[in-house]
Amino acid sequence: MSDEAGSRFADMARWGQERWPGPDIWRTLGYRRTDLKPGSTTVEWDAVVDYCFPSASGPIVQGGMVTALLDSAMGGAC
Repeated sequence: MSDEAGSRFADMARWGQERWPGPDIWRTLGYRRTDLKPGSTTVEWDAVVDYCFPSASGPIVQGGMVTALLDSAMGGAC
């Protein structure tokens, strides 16, 4: 097995299309992978008001939601 970045998932396009039974965090939150190459990935997400809490200056996205997105992107890059 190679230790190069991305070598474990040579066919990432196929991996991204596979679905497991039941909900996963990507489908639940609406994450989208928009770019993927060895050592790098881009994940996008539209933070809807449902994932925010109110404040005097407007809705604020809950920090754990942002952290989960960052974790998903970092995991893909690694």
